[in-house]
Amino acid sequence: MTQVYNEIESLSKFGFMRTGVEWHIMPVVNPDGYEFTHTHDRFWRKNRNPNTDAATRASQIESGAYMSGCGEYRGIGVDLNRNYDAMWRLGDPMVGASKWCTDDSYQGASAFSEPETKAHSGRGLRVIEDLMF
Repeated sequence: MTQVYNEIESLSKFGFMRTGVEWHIMPVVNPDGYEFTHTHDRFWRKNRNPNTDAATRASQIESGAYMSGCGEYRGIGVDLNRNYDAMWRLGDPMVGASKWCTDDSYQGASAFSEPETKAHSGRGLRVIEDLMF
């Protein structure tokens, strides 16, 4: 982190980027998915949740997806970009999200069903609270 700050400080044309800004950097939010892209499937975008738990089964049945392919190769993982609570709906997902666990854009069993999105959101909320109080 110090190296990044020093780099910005030493390059005067980027000095404005540190003025009045508090930076929070999260190196990798999806470590298991990131690792999988380097060992198996370069275009993998989901985490590596096996999608075989009770919450996934319940949401798959309720949405009409019926666990088709969950827990198998393409049915593993949740697209973390689609797992936040912004416009998250079961059965009628937001544009670009899918209720089918085999799709690359599978939204997960519920908003924040994944530990990665819970942690990322929780950190963001703590930063906001710190700024407000």
